[in-house]
Amino acid sequence: MNLPSGVPLQIGQDLEKYDLIEIFKGLEKESFNGYVVLAVRGVEGVEETALVFLEGSVVAASHEFLRYGKSVEGLDAIPLLVNALALGKGIFDIYELSREQVRLILAFNEKARIQEFPKWDEIKKLVPSKYNPSFVKEVIQKVAPEEWEKSRMLARYGLADIDVEADLESMLEKLRGGK
Repeated sequence: MNLPSGVPLQIGQDLEKYDLIEIFKGLEKESFNGYVVLAVRGVEGVEETALVFLEGSVVAASHEFLRYGKSVEGLDAIPLLVNALALGKGIFDIYELSREQVRLILAFNEKARIQEFPKWDEIKKLVPSKYNPSFVKEVIQKVAPEEWEKSRMLARYGLADIDVEADLESMLEKLRGGK
């Protein structure tokens, strides 16, 4: 989901220090317009959830698996948010937008729209005691089957966790005469 910059209210906040559900409830009370982005390192790399608020209500959601470049949108993203919250480790940002900016997000991201969002207290009850990696793998297999197969093949040969950019930088540094 493409999101405008907005006015940063909180940047890079440590998830371990906050109860994000309580923050969401506060944004609801404040009739907040904007979005919250949560990033965690899950079993398959970085997972990023974005929740868009209009006058305090969640009106759009997206959960992206950055390694695969694939997203789950709308209400289908909420179980992934709940699972990500169970990690307890990650960062979040909060950006304020105008109502018009939020409406533009909705216009350009129809699949991410949410008509009726559940109550936060109900969502809080759904947060598992621990992160469920099997659930994440199952979702990725559905939304990114080709990328999943490629990832599994690389893993079989011990190549799944190679950081190509870091390796390239290391080789360039050696060519420049560094160690």
